[in-house]
Amino acid sequence: MNEDFVIENGVLTEYHGPGGDVVIPEGVTEIGPEVFFNNHCWANVTSVTIPEGVVRIGYSAFKTCKNMTKVVLPKSLRQIDGEYLKGAFMWCGGLTSVTIPEGVTEITEDMFNGCEALQKAVLPESVRVIARGTFDRCKALSSINIPSGLKEIGVGAFGDCVSLSHVDLPDGLEVIGGAAFSGCKGLEDFTIPKSVKEIGFAAFDRCESLTRMEIPEGITKLDNHIFDRCTSLREVVIPDSVQELGNGVFEGCASLPAVTLPEGIPDLHPYLLQGCTALREFHIPESVTEIKNNAFEGCTSLEEITIPAGVTIIMEEAFRDCASLRQVTILGKDVKISASAFAGTEAEVIVDRLGLGKLPKNVRFYTLFRFAQRYLSGEEPPAGHRAQCLKYIKRVGAKLFPLAKEHPAILELLLRERCFKPEDIPALIEQTEDESTIASLKTYLSHSL
Repeated sequence: MNEDFVIENGVLTEYHGPGGDVVIPEGVTEIGPEVFFNNHCWANVTSVTIPEGVVRIGYSAFKTCKNMTKVVLPKSLRQIDGEYLKGAFMWCGGLTSVTIPEGVTEITEDMFNGCEALQKAVLPESVRVIARGTFDRCKALSSINIPSGLKEIGVGAFGDCVSLSHVDLPDGLEVIGGAAFSGCKGLEDFTIPKSVKEIGFAAFDRCESLTRMEIPEGITKLDNHIFDRCTSLREVVIPDSVQELGNGVFEGCASLPAVTLPEGIPDLHPYLLQGCTALREFHIPESVTEIKNNAFEGCTSLEEITIPAGVTIIMEEAFRDCASLRQVTILGKDVKISASAFAGTEAEVIVDRLGLGKLPKNVRFYTLFRFAQRYLSGEEPPAGHRAQCLKYIKRVGAKLFPLAKEHPAILELLLRERCFKPEDIPALIEQTEDESTIASLKTYLSHSL
C-alpha cells in the first residue's frame, strides 16, 4: 500500500510498512539514505523490488535488513551511494545473490560489507571502481565477474572472502588497494595484470592457498605485510623495478624456500622474512646497508648467509632463532651488530675486515671455538678470517683463559700461538684444578724460559 511509503518529489524518504516482500511504487526516482535502516521493520523485510525509473539509492538504505534474501535492481539505476560503515546493503546477512545493472560506474564503499550469505555478484561492464570494503566479510562469495574496464580495487574490497578461489583481473587495472584480498584463504589462482601500478599494504595477507605470485614490472614498492602468512606460497617473482620493501612483506610464509630481491633495495625492513621456516637460501643484494630488527627471525632452515660489504648495521634479533644457521660471512669493515642479532643461534661468523671484538659476545665465543677447531684440524679458513682471529687472540691473550679452560680447543689454540706471557702462567695455574690444563701450562712455561 502507498500509505506505507513517504515520497517527496520522487524521493522515497521513509517506509512504515510491515516488511515481507516490499515492492517500491512506480514513480519513485530515488531511494533516500537509511530508509529501511533504523526502521521498525528492518528485520521483517524479506525481499525488495525496485521499479524502473529509480536512478539512485542512498547510503545505508537497506543496511541491516538481515532477513532480506533478494533485491531486484532496475536497469535505470546509475548510482548507489556508500560511505564508511554506511554501505547501501551492508550487513544484509540473508542476501544470496545480486546483479548490478549496466550504467553503474562504482561499487561504493561498504556496499555489501558483512553480507555473509552472498554467494554470487554480477557486476556490469560500466564499473570502473570497486571501493573500500565493498565485499568485506562476504564469506560465502565464490563467484564474481570483474569488469574489463575496472581501474581500481579499494582497501579491503574482498577482505575475508574465504570461499573465493579464483578472480580474473583485467588488463587496465591500475590499483590493488591495501588488504584488498586479505584473508581470502581459498584463493588459489591469481595473476596480477601488467597494467597494475600500485599494490597496497597487506593486499594478500592470509591468502593461505596461494602458491605463486609474479609482481609486474613497474611496481616500485612491496608494501607492509603484502604476503604476510601466505603459508602455501612457494615462489615469488620480483622485478628489477621494485626498490623498496615494507615491514613483514613475507612474514609467516612458511613454505617459501627462496626469494630473489633486485639490486637497488637499500634496507631489509623489520620482520621481512620472519617465520619463513622453509627458507634455505637468501642472497642479500649488494645495495643493502641495513638489516633491521627481526628481519630473518625464526628462519629455522637457513644454514648460511653472506652480509655484503655495504651493510653498516644488523639490528636487534635480526637472525634470532635461526636454529640451523651455522655460518655467517660478513664482508664489511665497519658493521654495528646488536647484541641480540644472532640470539638463539650457534652461528660461526666469518669476518674479512671486521675486527672480532666488534662481534656480540656470544657470537664471538662460538666463532673462536669453530676457528680453533678448524685450526687444530689443519683446515685452512679464509685468509682474512684467519688474520682477524689471530690478531684478536694475540691482543686479548690471558683474558681468554676463563673461556679456554672450559674448551680445550681454544686453550690449545692460545698455547700454539704463544698468546700467554710467561709471567702470567702461575696466576693462570691458580685459576684451574684441571690436571690436564695445569700440565699444558707448565709445559708452555718451560718452553718459554
